[in-house]
Amino acid sequence: RVGVGVGVCVGVGVGVGVGRGHASGTSTPVVSPLSPAAPPRVSIPAELSTTSAAASLSVRAAISLNNMGEVGDAEPLLARMREEVARKETVIGLALVRQVEGIYLLARGQPEPAARASAEALGFYEQAGYRRGSLGARIRLGQAFTELGQFKEAVDVLNEALEIAGGADWTSAPVFARRARAYLGTGQVAEARKDAETGISMMRQFENRAGEGEGRLSLALVLGASEPPDYAAAEQEFAEAEQCLRDCEYRTELALALRCHGEMRQKTDGPDAAEPLLEEARALYAWMGRERDVAAVEALLGRAPAGPSPAVSTARDG
Repeated sequence: RVGVGVGVCVGVGVGVGVGRGHASGTSTPVVSPLSPAAPPRVSIPAELSTTSAAASLSVRAAISLNNMGEVGDAEPLLARMREEVARKETVIGLALVRQVEGIYLLARGQPEPAARASAEALGFYEQAGYRRGSLGARIRLGQAFTELGQFKEAVDVLNEALEIAGGADWTSAPVFARRARAYLGTGQVAEARKDAETGISMMRQFENRAGEGEGRLSLALVLGASEPPDYAAAEQEFAEAEQCLRDCEYRTELALALRCHGEMRQKTDGPDAAEPLLEEARALYAWMGRERDVAAVEALLGRAPAGPSPAVSTARDG
């Protein structure tokens, strides 16, 4: 099965996952919400002299909070950034606001509006003649396309991101883990594996634990989607990925990882082995206010949703 959601576990015959320490069937408690911010996953170009230092700091803080799943705390920062840009409106400022809005919407589990915001950011960067600045927007647009199941479009926009970066270096390193998942969706498993392994190697070189976690999650998905699947190796990669993501408290990716890992466990070891993973994924989604994802995980657990109906959640999230 290729591409259920982000493919909610693109191609692994599972859902969306990363894991740590679950090979024994045990689960580490959900990380505390009271924790320091993780490093930003999107670099803010130093050339953006048209925005103030306060706006740039707000961007960095908003990115970190969104990665941690603390979207409620990110909202006032995003509002402040909009106000800052509105006081001295520039095309680059508008691009930066739309880019951060895309990141925020991805953290809220809303890939459709995230794709629109990222595409608008990309357009503003191009309008300003600052194509290199569009690199981060292209990476997030590729992520949104993958989550929407638009895998070819994701591959195309991530290829553009690599072209803009000019090769494999620290600025392009985040592309590889994302493109690996898009390749899985298009059925290009060999290319997906190469990208996942390249991403892991580069992130280890740059000592980027969050990026390494993304890469190892991508490799776990690849291993589960291979013919024949290598579930034992996938378990190990899930474990390594989840450890990385816990270390930097990257909860949005951790929840995805646990969900995918749990879906694979259901397939390989049965519902009892998968339950701790899925329960933790559910708890993280609930803490982040992502009710539709909560409902999806509860369906995997074989129970009716306990919270608001999907219709209510959609209204609240939209």
